[in-house]
Amino acid sequence: MTLRARMIVAFGVISLIIAALGLFAVNKLETIGGLTSDLYKHPYAVSTAMLRVNVNLMNVQNEMSQVVNSYDKHKISKHRANIAKFNEEILKDFDLAEERFLG
Repeated sequence: MTLRARMIVAFGVISLIIAALGLFAVNKLETIGGLTSDLYKHPYAVSTAMLRVNVNLMNVQNEMSQVVNSYDKHKISKHRANIAKFNEEILKDFDLAEERFLG
């Protein structure tokens, strides 16, 4: 085999190795992207939703104490509207947690 033929074969082998490594890297990057998406969609989203539920429950408790201490009907209806808003947000977060909770 001549030097030229050996050089062409070596170049071909190196090119195949580089192409195989490139395909392998692309495949692993797609896997990492899927895992990152799963991480965001499930545990992170559920724990964040539960933190928001906790905050909104404290807000409801605060609004209810304001209702108890208030004598003005206008203020009471304002607090009731706030309670309804917080309750709606709580239910949305529970729906999100139920949808994305893995187990």
